[in-house]
Amino acid sequence: MSLDSKIIGATTNVGAEVNTSGQVSVIPETDVSTHPERVGAVRLFGENDPGVITGSAHLRSPEVSEDYRLRVGVDSVWDDDNFNYTAQNFTKHKYTSNTLTMTWAVGFLNTNGSAVTTTGTGCQLQTWRHFPLQGGGGIYFETAMALSAAPTTNWTLDFGGFLPAAASTSIPLDGIYFRINSAGVFGVINVNGTESTTSAFTGAGGAGTFTPAIGQVYKYNISVSDSAVEFWIDDVLYDTMLRPTGTGSVMYAGSVPFAIRHHHTGVAGAVIQAKFANYTIGVADMDNVRLWASNKAGQGMSGVQNPSGGAPGQTANNVNSTVPATATLSNTAAGYATLGGSFVFAAPAGAETDYALFAFLNPAPTTSLTGRNLVIRGVWIDCWNQVVAVATTPTVLQWSIGVGSTAVSLATADGAATRMPRRLALGAQTFIVGAAVGAQAPRIDGNLDAPVVVEPGTYLHIILRVPVGTATATETFRGVVGINSYWE
Repeated sequence: MSLDSKIIGATTNVGAEVNTSGQVSVIPETDVSTHPERVGAVRLFGENDPGVITGSAHLRSPEVSEDYRLRVGVDSVWDDDNFNYTAQNFTKHKYTSNTLTMTWAVGFLNTNGSAVTTTGTGCQLQTWRHFPLQGGGGIYFETAMALSAAPTTNWTLDFGGFLPAAASTSIPLDGIYFRINSAGVFGVINVNGTESTTSAFTGAGGAGTFTPAIGQVYKYNISVSDSAVEFWIDDVLYDTMLRPTGTGSVMYAGSVPFAIRHHHTGVAGAVIQAKFANYTIGVADMDNVRLWASNKAGQGMSGVQNPSGGAPGQTANNVNSTVPATATLSNTAAGYATLGGSFVFAAPAGAETDYALFAFLNPAPTTSLTGRNLVIRGVWIDCWNQVVAVATTPTVLQWSIGVGSTAVSLATADGAATRMPRRLALGAQTFIVGAAVGAQAPRIDGNLDAPVVVEPGTYLHIILRVPVGTATATETFRGVVGINSYWE
């Protein structure tokens, strides 16, 4: 007697069919207008995490607007940095030390660079920039980090988004962060100084305490929303914390910097360093429609300062309360090796000679210096007469910008490994005979809707030509060159 079963429709007396693989053949309703009652429904979920650690799959449903549109989040990078340089970037980072020191070497920011175990010591680093939690969006704090030794007694490492206390020996004032100590790895929500922590993270299937392997770089990510915080390691969800009861948000301050804190609560059981390779801060699910230039400037990549790994401080020739040195005009040497700024030069005789008034080198990349393009969006120039009035002949100043030269000399030619500057005229300024001391020529304001780019290892030139003029040692022209630019 056969035990096979057949599925037969009660009213149609028609049987269901299967394919050669034994799968039931299903044909969705094609005439929805006539037979809406035959249309089934399936709820759509996405699996963010299979539940390797937590034991249950982490599912999220998409959201549909009142206009039947599937909402799609757009992430934006707010800040990122690779610690492949060898000294602190004062432009982006604030660093404080309580005996412990941080060092920048071999592609990492190393906490406890002095290798001490002394009690009551610490060090911390934070971004000057703060990152706000806005509306229904979120923040991602992501960093790649390895430990030089196993977590030990009387040692604590905090890293994520938080407001550091004045001294690294005190817990953060507010924020969200990972904490690692001899008891394990934890997630922390700190609301105005009151900490809530997860249990120590466990291994796969809940087995044992998760302990980072010595020397292995892990990717740590904190996903922050106004109602909950998720802690991920190497794209695996380790725990989720809801907003603490009685609080309006997961952080009191509303915005926090990215920060790192290394602290010895007693005599540490061993020397241990945390080695941070990089970090990235992103805003989640909210497209703030920022210009790319605004986005880069917000990351500390404005052309007013050098990026990480470059010379510290500003790029322009603009020293506090100091008269600029008088430039020696030359076709082959720079009057100033800065990205614009203040200038002074003695009135030259008229000639068709191009002078490299400014020649700024975009540093060539190395393993300790990330190569970045310098994008120029505009140039403005102001110039006035000094000391004596213009005599004998008028003075005409012709200005150009040059990009991409492989050498300071404006006579550099194109070759297999060399390149001449690509020039773009900016305009001219004229001082008539008798122009008094203080007479100012009309401003040159070049708005480069189509930007020019200075690649790593090449020069930006501000080029001056004086086709009409009389050499007068006592007459000088002074001015400023402003350059609207950013690094990318």
